Amino acid sequence: MLACRNRDWRGGGPPPDAAYDAPPPLPACSNGIDDDCDGKIDREDPGCTGGDDDDEHGTRQCDDGVDNDGDGKIDYRAPSCRPPDGDDRCDKPDDDSER
Repeated sequence: MLACRNRDWRGGGPPPDAAYDAPPPLPACSNGIDDDCDGKIDREDPGCTGGDDDDEHGTRQCDDGVDNDGDGKIDYRAPSCRPPDGDDRCDKPDDDSER
């Protein structure tokens, strides 16, 4: 009697594992998406230090991903973002004060 290992009942091998077969996601600073919704994409985003950086948020108050003034609104959001409900005290991501 032959013993078969790692074969399914059809003889085609183990069923594919979708999580294993999917390529890993690209880092935020090289995926072609405006991940932090500041109107800038990847290397054009001041929050990106390089293509391997996985966070587009910057260090300025209007681009750091934090509600610095406690008003329930976070950072500048580009008008093209949905919902466009960023902090109305931020005119651009380079602003350094949400107050």
